[in-house]
Amino acid sequence: LPNTPETPDRFDDIYFVTDSTGWAVNSQGKIYKTTDAGSNWNLQFTANVYFRSVEFLNADTGFAGTLDGKFFKTTNGGNLWYNFEDSLPLQVDGICGMSHVGNTIYACGIWSTPAYVLKSVDAGTTWSVINLSAYAGAAVDCWFLSEDTGFVSGSSALYGDGVILKTTNGGASFTLQTTGTTYYFLKIYFLDPLKGFAIGEHGTLIKTTDGGV
Repeated sequence: LPNTPETPDRFDDIYFVTDSTGWAVNSQGKIYKTTDAGSNWNLQFTANVYFRSVEFLNADTGFAGTLDGKFFKTTNGGNLWYNFEDSLPLQVDGICGMSHVGNTIYACGIWSTPAYVLKSVDAGTTWSVINLSAYAGAAVDCWFLSEDTGFVSGSSALYGDGVILKTTNGGASFTLQTTGTTYYFLKIYFLDPLKGFAIGEHGTLIKTTDGGV
């Protein structure tokens, strides 16, 4: 990132709420914020964790997932972050990916197994757990088109075949949409309800133009 004091091993995620305002998280436990479309980044928060994911519901309420069993939340645009892991119904190992529609947010993990999704329908006040062990061994990212319909990318098992799962009922059940010889399908992103992309390890890129069918 420009105008930041160090070059970390990885910046694993960014999220923008407007064209100008966004956040970035890195493997050195740093959360940065920009208000000028990325020309400058200001350090907001530091913790002894590996930050893996970041997602904001609006300019105030946001979440930052880690690979260290901690899950952070802010309600004031990142000026103050606090770990709320102890209030979750499951002590998760990590949060690799997040996606939200309105006040419904999904958070999934972990790349190193097991596979699960955390779901909140009240902007992160209360959470439920969706066990994905029947469908996948690891979960890395998720993307939801609506409060009920979305996708989870990951792996059938640790270093197994990459998988993409789909739900149309808010995570009550999932179907296997595709598999690949890549170890994982990592980031997944949809431009619109029909056109989406997923990237796998070693540079594999797959595309759908029919909503994941």
